[in-house]
Amino acid sequence: MAKQKITEMTKEQAAQEVMSQEEQDLMAEFKESMNNMSAKELVELQDDLSNQAGELGNKLAAMKYSVNFGQDKLIVNIMKYFEKHAKWKHQEVPMLISCYLALKEIKENGLDDNGCAEMGQNDLNTLYQTFLKGEGTGYFEARKHLTLITEIGQPVTDAMQVLGKNNEELRDIHTKLSFIDQEVNIRKAAEEQGAGVDKGSAEVVTEEIDKSAN
Repeated sequence: MAKQKITEMTKEQAAQEVMSQEEQDLMAEFKESMNNMSAKELVELQDDLSNQAGELGNKLAAMKYSVNFGQDKLIVNIMKYFEKHAKWKHQEVPMLISCYLALKEIKENGLDDNGCAEMGQNDLNTLYQTFLKGEGTGYFEARKHLTLITEIGQPVTDAMQVLGKNNEELRDIHTKLSFIDQEVNIRKAAEEQGAGVDKGSAEVVTEEIDKSAN
């Protein structure tokens, strides 16, 4: 039963998503490579990565993920849970409504021969988060909630793992963009302190200026 429950991700996983040691090493190499880039090269790389992020983001937003609901009855029970027990905050209302309507559409269209149906990443994530935030009172509500997440937990977790893997490339691009922003800001700070930095480690230049000022 424990394996069937929804596995809560850490904040770093966001989604989903702690970097492996190999990914960290690759990012460290990328950060080091920026030291030898001119300001023009940094801007060109920044523009290129931004375009890649936009294109990939649109592609991922349009993707569908297969969830094994098993039987139509489970869809009905999930919808009832959304109607009576789903916790939400003001900014979450559109996502909750969208997910409910997606479940309603799945119910109307029926599951495939394998008991599966497809959901978009936003609706899938809302479904996942809704059960993670589940609250209630008393033994009977707890038993009902446990029964429901035992049935849906593993299929949703499996789909979320696929979603997280698909988002790794986008996450890496945004990490690189963040590194570029840091490098640009450090170079600007160094220039404001009287050093013209075009290539080389701006951090080192800034440190040398600080030393000379003491």
